[in-house]
Amino acid sequence: LRVLDGAVGVFCGVAGVEPQSETVWRQADRYRVPRIAFVNKMDRQGADFDRCLKMMVTKLHARPVAIQIPWVVDEQFRGIIDLVRRRLLVYNDETLGADYEVLPVPVEMTEDVERRREKIIEAASEADETLLNKWLEHVTLTDDEIISALRKATIARTSTPVLCGSAFKNKGVQPLLDAVVDLVPSPKKTLVIFKGDKIEILQQVHFEYGKATILADSFSLLQQVVDAIVKNNVKRIKVEGHTDNRGGKEKNQKLSEDRARSVADFLIAQGIEKSR
Repeated sequence: LRVLDGAVGVFCGVAGVEPQSETVWRQADRYRVPRIAFVNKMDRQGADFDRCLKMMVTKLHARPVAIQIPWVVDEQFRGIIDLVRRRLLVYNDETLGADYEVLPVPVEMTEDVERRREKIIEAASEADETLLNKWLEHVTLTDDEIISALRKATIARTSTPVLCGSAFKNKGVQPLLDAVVDLVPSPKKTLVIFKGDKIEILQQVHFEYGKATILADSFSLLQQVVDAIVKNNVKRIKVEGHTDNRGGKEKNQKLSEDRARSVADFLIAQGIEKSR
């Protein structure tokens, strides 16, 4: 898991969070992997989307934020309501989910959609001060602004966006792939490598521009690092520890890991994504 840029946690809509899911989720917590979640098998009898969200809180100690909810008619899973874009996706059973129709949100669902959408904005605004100020000033927010802020919250691991569907029938798969692109860190980004007191900014996409190296002998110089990151238009970082033989290998390894995490958290707070 430590090599992943991001992950999708898949949960059963009927069983919810299962023991193996807990194990993998805690491993992802350990390596600080940004995640989104997908509640699968919503077409099965007994599937309960909201129950799965509650189990994510109680068993995983996560903060799930539903960006979709299932649309159920006569106890049959018929489609998905996109809460951010306020639209209903109705899938064609004859084409096994390959085709779907985009419709307005049913009138009877409008109040619930708006209530859940406010929760999305609240979670996203914690990672984006600009969005927070607009929201508090009652400025109308665009879908792109919400998604951009939600991406920051996902990368900072303050929230876990949750989607739903039925993978076996291809229902909800297309929006899930779109969410991976919109919310999960991309591997095609510039790297910042931290090794001990040396921070190297490597521009992989435009490698011909070379690299910038900064020596930081204390955390007081981290602002210099941030300035260099902004100047080099770096969007993603890789943080590694560094050890030497002084003080014992085990002790230095622990200090190194703690320091690397501190640097990573600081840079993430500046809006820079983290890689592994």
